[in-house]
Amino acid sequence: MSDAQLDLCFKRHPDHGTYLDRRVFRWPFTLSRGFRLDRVPAGKLTLILQTVSGAIQADDSLLQRIRVCNGAAAFVTTQGATAVYRAPVGICATDTVELEVEDGGVIEYLPEPRILFPQSCLAQRLLLRVALSGVAMLSEAFLLHDPAGQGRAFRRYSSELVIERPGGDVVLRERIELDVMPQRGGRRAPYGAHGMLLVVAPRPPAELEALCSGMAAGVGSGIETYAAASTLPREIGVGLRVVAIDGQHLRRALRAACCAAREHLFGGDPGSGRKTAV
Repeated sequence: MSDAQLDLCFKRHPDHGTYLDRRVFRWPFTLSRGFRLDRVPAGKLTLILQTVSGAIQADDSLLQRIRVCNGAAAFVTTQGATAVYRAPVGICATDTVELEVEDGGVIEYLPEPRILFPQSCLAQRLLLRVALSGVAMLSEAFLLHDPAGQGRAFRRYSSELVIERPGGDVVLRERIELDVMPQRGGRRAPYGAHGMLLVVAPRPPAELEALCSGMAAGVGSGIETYAAASTLPREIGVGLRVVAIDGQHLRRALRAACCAAREHLFGGDPGSGRKTAV
């Protein structure tokens, strides 16, 4: 039996497109059927992860494994934003996601944002093992929420992102560790929602620059959001960071960047008939 609470494997059928070859889950996750909502890439399967608890509790230790095999295409998201509740001193919730994309595989792993309640403590880790011809689009986002309106923040938030090739060669590693939110003032003061979107794709440098410009242009500019995009180390893809005044504007900005990336990578956006990410 898998040690993960969620263990999925997507494979490609030559006539019917992507299907779930392995579908193992237990508390707190639950799954319904997949959906075929996208025009591009052809045969993509959409899966919406759901949690019975609806939140991340103080003593949760979560592990998800998702594998996309040769030629398969999957879009994985969540049913809604996930609350992270208060944790007693000395206790920290952990959330680990391990993604594997084989040659010719495509994954869009775009969960909804995390809502960090006062005194919450969360350590999350995302590992992407992607083949040279694999494509991955990943998002990560969080925002602060104090029900009492007193501006109280989380106790600790840490995040690690690792991207490596199948042989174990690490091509990108990023860590964020926050005990408190940095002080904001002036024009930065309203920004309380934070997110990033990474696109890992085998493209020539000129195409990556075009993708970078397209994602930034998709988000646009305004007083509600601020975003910047750049190519990733070793030219493995493009990364975009965005801050916003609230979750609604954050999700809107990330969604616009996703649409721009899909246009560039697949020659079209899936359209409005699907549950959009973030």
